[in-house]
Amino acid sequence: MQEHMSTSFAVRLSAFAVLAQTPFVCADTLFAPAAPAAPIVPTSAEVVPVAPQEAAPVEQDARDPEPVATSDACEWFGGKSWCEWNGMTGDWGGLRTRLTDNGVTFAGTAIGEWSNALQGGSGKDNTGRFLLDLNTTFDLKKIVNLDGGSVFLDFQYAATGNGFSVPEAFQPISNIDINGSITQISQAWYQQWIVADVLRLKVGKIDANAEFGYTPALAGFINLSAAVTPTNPLMPTYPNPAFGLNAFWYPSKELYVGFGIYDGSLAEGVQTGALGPSPLWDGNGVYMTAEAGITKDNLGPCCGFRAALGGWWSTSQLTTFSGGEQDGAGGLYGVAEARVWRPEGVGEASSCRQGLWLAGQFGVTDSSVFAAANQLGFGASLTGTFSGRDTDGAGVYVSWVDFASGAALGDGSNETMVECYYDYAVTPWFRLKPDMQFVFDPTGDGAADTSVIFTLRATVTF
Repeated sequence: MQEHMSTSFAVRLSAFAVLAQTPFVCADTLFAPAAPAAPIVPTSAEVVPVAPQEAAPVEQDARDPEPVATSDACEWFGGKSWCEWNGMTGDWGGLRTRLTDNGVTFAGTAIGEWSNALQGGSGKDNTGRFLLDLNTTFDLKKIVNLDGGSVFLDFQYAATGNGFSVPEAFQPISNIDINGSITQISQAWYQQWIVADVLRLKVGKIDANAEFGYTPALAGFINLSAAVTPTNPLMPTYPNPAFGLNAFWYPSKELYVGFGIYDGSLAEGVQTGALGPSPLWDGNGVYMTAEAGITKDNLGPCCGFRAALGGWWSTSQLTTFSGGEQDGAGGLYGVAEARVWRPEGVGEASSCRQGLWLAGQFGVTDSSVFAAANQLGFGASLTGTFSGRDTDGAGVYVSWVDFASGAALGDGSNETMVECYYDYAVTPWFRLKPDMQFVFDPTGDGAADTSVIFTLRATVTF
C-alpha cells in the first residue's frame, strides 16, 4: 500500500487575519470564534496561515485516517498502572475498544505551552498558549459496509493570549499560536477510495496541510516554518481550514500525485475556520494546489525516503506592495526527507519512526505580493535518544527567509531562525518538550538584537 505521510492531528497550525468578524449566519456557523485571530506575519494581503503539527487531526496515512492507537481492555483501573496507559483516559472500561471494533474511533490531544524571551525582548516578553483537539473517525466499512469510505470530524478550542510585544519575528515561534481564541469544528470531511490503493477522493472542510507540503521528519519542531513554508501564506490550514476537494492518484507503490481546490476566502481576510461552505459563493476566488512525490523504502544507505514537488495558486484579487491590484498569485515548494540511521532491529517502514531523519524544504513565491519571497529549511530529528528512551525525540532545524524588496520589513533582506528541542516522554500519554529558538536579524532588521526564546510545551494524549 502506497504510503503518503501527512498530518492534521491538529496538525499545525495557522492562518491569521486582521478582521473583526461580524456575527455569523446560523445556517453557516459551525462554531463562532470567541475572538478574532490577529496577524503574526505581515503580507500585503494581511493574511498569514499557520499549520499545527502537534495539534491537528490524526491522519498519519493520507489514504486512510489512522487515529492514535487505542488502549486495550487492561488499560483501565484494576489493570495496568495509569502511567502505562497509551492514553490518559484509558480504554473507558472496554467501551473504547468496542466502539473502535464497530467503526467509531475517538482521539484527542491537549497542548499547553509557555514561552519567554530570554534576549531581544522588553515589556511583555512571555506568554502562554493552549490548544485542545478532539476528533472522531467513522469507518464506513464497519458501520454500513461501504468499502473505502470514512468520515472525519475535528473539534478545536484554542486560547493563546496576545503573544509577545517583542521580540519581533517574521517566522512564528509557535505552530499553535493564533493571538486570540477559537471554538470551532475545524474539519468535517468524507473520504472515499474509488479504486482500492489507486484513487482517493476527499470532500468537505479540510486542513490542506494534512495533505500538501507536510514533512513528518520536521513534525517535532514548533516553529511554524517547519510545518508549512512561509512562502505559502494562503494555504487553508489551522486555524482556518476551508471547504474543498482533494483527489490523490497512486499509479504505483512508489508514486503519488495529488490535487486540491479550496475556498479562497482566506485571501480576502475571511476566517474560514469557524464557517461552513457559504464563503464558496462569495466570489472571493479559490485556492488550488498540487503535489507529486516519490517514496522509497530503500535508497542507497537511506530508508523511508520521500521527495515531493508542489505548487499553488490563488485566484483572488491581491494588493501589491506598490499599492496596485493583481489578479492571482502563486508559488512553488519542495520537500524531501530520509532516515539515514536506524537502531539494529528497527524495521525499514516509514511508519516506524525510530532513528535519525534528515529533511529539507524550499519555497518561492511572487515577491510583488507576499513578504516571504524565498525560503530554505533544513532539519535533523532523532527518535529514540538513549538506551531505554525509545520514544524520546530531539532535533535541530534552521530556516532562512529572503524578504521581498517592497515589503519594507527592516534594514536587512532576510531572517534566519535556528530551533532545537528535546521531547521527553514522561508517560506514553504525557510529554514535555523544552525548546530553544534563536532568531537572527528578526523581520530583516540587521540592527536588532538576536532574539532568544525559550518554550516549554506539555502534550497530553487522551
